[in-house]
Amino acid sequence: MRSLLLALCLFGSSLACSQVVHFDRQVAQLEVPKGYRYGFEDGRRTLSLSPEAPHHIEIRLTFNSMKEYVSQRPTIGKDFVRDTAAERGKELFEVPGNGGVAFLDYSESRQAGSDRIRSTHGVMGLSDGYVTFSVTAEEKKFDSSTMKDIFARDLKKLLGKIKSRGV
Repeated sequence: MRSLLLALCLFGSSLACSQVVHFDRQVAQLEVPKGYRYGFEDGRRTLSLSPEAPHHIEIRLTFNSMKEYVSQRPTIGKDFVRDTAAERGKELFEVPGNGGVAFLDYSESRQAGSDRIRSTHGVMGLSDGYVTFSVTAEEKKFDSSTMKDIFARDLKKLLGKIKSRGV
């Protein structure tokens, strides 16, 4: 957990108001909601977000472009996510705001220093690519009302703000 807290403290940028940021070689963009801080990992390939309020939550988003295949298959990203969800027996949900489809894949718990943390992973498909995402928090807080709000409402809104600039 200390490394997670350190990562949250070392974000290169902080926001008081919403701002559009680009990641994954400028191919994807996200309007970062008010009240969230952001930073980049892997040479700006991954966007990392956390609420400014001290909830010790991290959301990571990585866009994977498939734009070179769009001319043969215009909805390749969504098709990939639908097929993957079906293979894994996962329930798809629609993503309002960008027309994407997504599913929550799995959760894992692990020790981070003296704290136990849990991450839930998922995938969202857009027409020309897909986004892998994870939500990480202290395990003891995973059943909190804040986390329930994130999974019930905020995550879909956040995913809906991701746009591809590739098509």
